[in-house]
Amino acid sequence: MLYNDIGEAKYMEGKKRVKGFTLIELMIVVAIVGILSAMAIPNFQKFRSRAIQAEARANLGAINTCQTIYFGDFDTFAGGPNAFLDIRYVPVTGTKRYTYILGQAVLPADFTVSPVPSGCNTTANGFTAIAVGNIDNDPFIDFWAVNDQREIRNAVNNCSSWAGDGSDLRN
Repeated sequence: MLYNDIGEAKYMEGKKRVKGFTLIELMIVVAIVGILSAMAIPNFQKFRSRAIQAEARANLGAINTCQTIYFGDFDTFAGGPNAFLDIRYVPVTGTKRYTYILGQAVLPADFTVSPVPSGCNTTANGFTAIAVGNIDNDPFIDFWAVNDQREIRNAVNNCSSWAGDGSDLRN
């Protein structure tokens, strides 16, 4: 066996040096990529869902601000089928993933949530606005709500009381 200038072995007697990967090396790489993707995909979906839920939290916060301004002007909260028009709330244009409900008023998203839950009653002393949407194409609806105290919560059981399930944002 002879060596060239940079120390590589040269084979004599007509033998060629084989270059490339073996089947075992390729299988190890495929296994490693599979393990990494199995760990990364659920984390990606979780962070994607959180980013989409930011839309609901931001819009519910804006609805609360509009209701507070309306209350300051008229000494009552807006309700009824034109509540969004009364408080002059217009969501940001673009893809909307949630349907917003304030009393009897429904501000639809770009997709249809079926059935749309009934809105929570709005009174002169308080209101609850809700956002519902299917953000990850599973059979479960993502449900957010805000009340007149600016408490924004996820997974509210009903309109009369906040859930005590530990899923609230402030916990």
